[in-house]
Amino acid sequence: NSLFKKGALASSVDALRILAEAPDTPDERREDAKIQLAAALMGISRWDEAQRVIGRLRPSPGELTIEDAFNYAMAEWAKTGTIPRDPFVRVIELDNPAEHTGANYAQCLALAFFAIGDSERAEQRITRAEELAKNIRGTEFSCWRYREVDGTEFLEDCKAIRHLISGGEGHPRFFPAKQQ
Repeated sequence: NSLFKKGALASSVDALRILAEAPDTPDERREDAKIQLAAALMGISRWDEAQRVIGRLRPSPGELTIEDAFNYAMAEWAKTGTIPRDPFVRVIELDNPAEHTGANYAQCLALAFFAIGDSERAEQRITRAEELAKNIRGTEFSCWRYREVDGTEFLEDCKAIRHLISGGEGHPRFFPAKQQ
């Protein structure tokens, strides 16, 4: 998706906001635009806005889709420096690996399992993400950077996540410099 290429995120925000807020946008397309808008805002470090796109107040995780729960959790983690467990629990509750087979999905679930303290399943998912990344032709969205990356960068991100899972230090690359 060219909206998430390096350098395109800021201009994508305006287009996605128009699509998400236009009254004539079909409901399904509006929801998709809202998810993409939240992700684009996170990619340019506008976490408060990303959270507001998902919900005006801190939403009850039980009301969120898997995408919104993950994006909200990542925005809150970036903003506060503390991993919020409850939205990641929601991600795990909604996990359906048969429906979602991509490298990005496996990478996101690795972080969700890490966040709830299940290192074994986190390791399994990051291994799966790495396996799938070897077949990336072009780009893949990385939740470690919140943008599209090539296969080499995706594998670098998986290595950083694996380090985190194994008890190492670190934060996603899109976090503010003071947390990195």
